[in-house]
Amino acid sequence: MRRIRFMKAASRARLSAADAFLLDNACPDIVGVLVFDIDGESPSLETIRDQIRCNIERMDALPVRLAHDRLKVGFPYRVRSRRWSDSTSVELRSSTTWEDALTELSDVTGCKVDPFTQCVKVHVFRNVERAPTVSGTATLVALQVNHAIADGRGAARIL
Repeated sequence: MRRIRFMKAASRARLSAADAFLLDNACPDIVGVLVFDIDGESPSLETIRDQIRCNIERMDALPVRLAHDRLKVGFPYRVRSRRWSDSTSVELRSSTTWEDALTELSDVTGCKVDPFTQCVKVHVFRNVERAPTVSGTATLVALQVNHAIADGRGAARIL
Protein backbone atom coordinates (compact mmCIF):
# COMPACT_ATOMS: atom_id res chain seq x y z
CA MET A 1 0.00 0.00 0.00
CA ARG A 2 2.79 2.45 0.91
CA ARG A 3 4.60 1.60 -2.30
CA ILE A 4 1.51 2.40 -4.39
CA ARG A 5 1.16 5.82 -2.69
CA PHE A 6 4.86 6.48 -3.25
CA MET A 7 4.61 5.57 -6.96
CA LYS A 8 1.59 7.85 -7.44
CA ALA A 9 3.36 10.76 -5.73
CA ALA A 10 6.50 10.16 -7.80
CA SER A 11 4.57 10.11 -11.06
CA ARG A 12 2.97 13.47 -10.21
CA ALA A 13 6.40 14.96 -9.45
CA ARG A 14 7.98 13.75 -12.69
CA LEU A 15 7.77 16.07 -15.69
CA SER A 16 5.52 15.07 -18.55
CA ALA A 17 7.06 14.44 -21.96
CA ALA A 18 5.78 17.84 -23.16
CA ASP A 19 7.32 19.68 -20.20
CA ALA A 20 10.62 17.81 -20.60
CA PHE A 21 10.63 18.79 -24.28
CA LEU A 22 10.41 22.46 -23.23
CA LEU A 23 13.59 22.09 -21.17
CA ASP A 24 15.88 21.16 -24.02
CA ASN A 25 14.51 23.38 -26.74
CA ALA A 26 14.49 27.05 -27.53
CA CYS A 27 11.13 27.59 -25.88
CA PRO A 28 11.22 30.93 -24.06
CA ASP A 29 10.41 31.45 -20.42
CA ILE A 30 7.00 32.79 -19.45
CA VAL A 31 7.26 36.49 -18.62
CA GLY A 32 4.39 38.37 -17.04
CA VAL A 33 4.61 42.10 -16.36
CA LEU A 34 2.39 44.15 -14.06
CA VAL A 35 2.51 47.94 -14.18
CA PHE A 36 1.27 49.79 -11.11
CA ASP A 37 0.32 53.48 -11.26
CA ILE A 38 1.85 54.85 -8.06
CA ASP A 39 0.92 58.19 -6.55
CA GLY A 40 4.25 59.16 -4.97
CA GLU A 41 7.14 56.82 -4.10
CA SER A 42 7.01 53.19 -5.23
CA PRO A 43 6.65 50.50 -2.55
CA SER A 44 9.92 49.17 -1.17
CA LEU A 45 11.53 46.10 -2.66
CA GLU A 46 10.93 44.29 0.63
CA THR A 47 7.18 44.98 0.46
CA ILE A 48 6.99 43.71 -3.12
CA ARG A 49 9.16 40.67 -2.30
CA ASP A 50 7.00 39.76 0.71
CA GLN A 51 3.80 39.91 -1.34
CA ILE A 52 5.20 37.72 -4.11
CA ARG A 53 6.64 35.29 -1.55
CA CYS A 54 3.16 34.93 0.00
CA ASN A 55 1.65 34.29 -3.45
CA ILE A 56 4.28 31.67 -4.32
CA GLU A 57 4.03 29.85 -1.00
CA ARG A 58 0.24 29.60 -1.38
CA MET A 59 0.61 27.76 -4.66
CA ASP A 60 0.99 24.00 -4.65
CA ALA A 61 3.44 23.87 -7.53
CA LEU A 62 5.94 26.36 -6.14
CA PRO A 63 8.52 26.82 -4.73
CA VAL A 64 10.20 23.97 -6.55
CA ARG A 65 13.22 23.26 -8.65
CA LEU A 66 14.00 20.35 -10.93
CA ALA A 67 16.34 17.43 -10.28
CA HIS A 68 17.73 14.87 -12.69
CA ASP A 69 16.82 11.24 -12.38
CA ARG A 70 19.91 9.65 -10.83
CA LEU A 71 19.63 6.62 -13.06
CA LYS A 72 18.97 8.78 -16.14
CA VAL A 73 16.09 6.52 -17.15
CA GLY A 74 13.27 9.03 -16.93
CA PHE A 75 12.39 12.67 -17.22
CA PRO A 76 13.52 15.15 -14.55
CA TYR A 77 11.24 15.59 -11.57
CA ARG A 78 10.08 18.40 -9.31
CA VAL A 79 11.68 18.77 -5.89
CA ARG A 80 9.98 20.90 -3.27
CA SER A 81 12.27 23.46 -1.77
CA ARG A 82 12.38 24.27 1.91
CA ARG A 83 13.68 27.75 1.19
CA TRP A 84 12.25 30.83 -0.51
CA SER A 85 15.64 31.34 -2.22
CA ASP A 86 14.48 29.26 -5.19
CA SER A 87 12.56 32.38 -6.16
CA THR A 88 14.57 35.56 -6.27
CA SER A 89 13.46 39.17 -6.33
CA VAL A 90 15.89 41.44 -8.14
CA GLU A 91 15.69 45.21 -8.08
CA LEU A 92 17.27 46.19 -11.34
CA ARG A 93 17.09 49.99 -11.09
CA SER A 94 15.42 52.30 -8.61
CA SER A 95 14.58 55.12 -11.01
CA THR A 96 14.39 54.86 -14.79
CA THR A 97 12.32 55.77 -17.82
CA TRP A 98 9.77 53.53 -19.52
CA GLU A 99 11.99 53.03 -22.56
CA ASP A 100 15.05 52.12 -20.45
CA ALA A 101 13.00 49.71 -18.34
CA LEU A 102 11.70 47.88 -21.42
CA THR A 103 15.20 47.65 -22.89
CA GLU A 104 16.66 46.29 -19.67
CA LEU A 105 13.77 43.88 -19.20
CA SER A 106 14.33 42.56 -22.71
CA ASP A 107 18.00 42.01 -21.92
CA VAL A 108 17.52 40.22 -18.59
CA THR A 109 14.69 37.98 -19.76
CA GLY A 110 16.78 36.92 -22.74
CA CYS A 111 18.67 34.66 -20.32
CA LYS A 112 16.49 31.68 -19.48
CA VAL A 113 15.88 30.65 -15.90
CA ASP A 114 17.75 27.45 -15.06
CA PRO A 115 15.07 25.24 -13.47
CA PHE A 116 17.67 23.01 -11.83
CA THR A 117 18.80 25.90 -9.60
CA GLN A 118 15.76 28.20 -9.47
CA CYS A 119 12.51 28.28 -11.40
CA VAL A 120 11.30 31.84 -10.83
CA LYS A 121 12.94 35.25 -11.13
CA VAL A 122 11.20 38.49 -10.23
CA HIS A 123 12.50 41.71 -11.74
CA VAL A 124 11.37 44.94 -10.06
CA PHE A 125 11.62 48.40 -11.56
CA ARG A 126 10.70 51.18 -9.13
CA ASN A 127 9.82 54.82 -9.86
CA VAL A 128 9.59 54.44 -13.64
CA GLU A 129 8.82 57.72 -15.38
CA ARG A 130 6.87 58.33 -18.60
CA ALA A 131 5.00 55.01 -18.57
CA PRO A 132 1.99 55.11 -20.93
CA THR A 133 -1.41 55.81 -19.32
CA VAL A 134 0.25 56.38 -15.93
CA SER A 135 -0.18 59.78 -14.32
CA GLY A 136 2.74 59.60 -11.86
CA THR A 137 5.58 57.15 -11.56
CA ALA A 138 5.07 53.47 -12.19
CA THR A 139 6.31 50.29 -10.59
CA LEU A 140 6.94 47.36 -12.93
CA VAL A 141 7.00 43.84 -11.54
CA ALA A 142 8.12 41.28 -14.11
CA LEU A 143 7.87 37.60 -13.32
CA GLN A 144 10.04 35.17 -15.30
CA VAL A 145 9.14 31.49 -14.93
CA ASN A 146 10.68 28.52 -16.68
CA HIS A 147 8.08 27.13 -19.08
CA ALA A 148 8.63 23.56 -17.85
CA ILE A 149 7.40 24.66 -14.39
CA ALA A 150 4.39 26.83 -15.18
CA ASP A 151 2.35 27.97 -18.12
CA GLY A 152 0.84 31.44 -18.53
CA ARG A 153 -2.02 30.70 -16.13
CA GLY A 154 0.39 29.55 -13.43
CA ALA A 155 2.50 32.68 -13.86
CA ALA A 156 -0.60 34.87 -13.59
CA ARG A 157 -1.55 33.18 -10.29
CA ILE A 158 1.81 34.16 -8.82
CA LEU A 159 1.35 37.81 -9.69
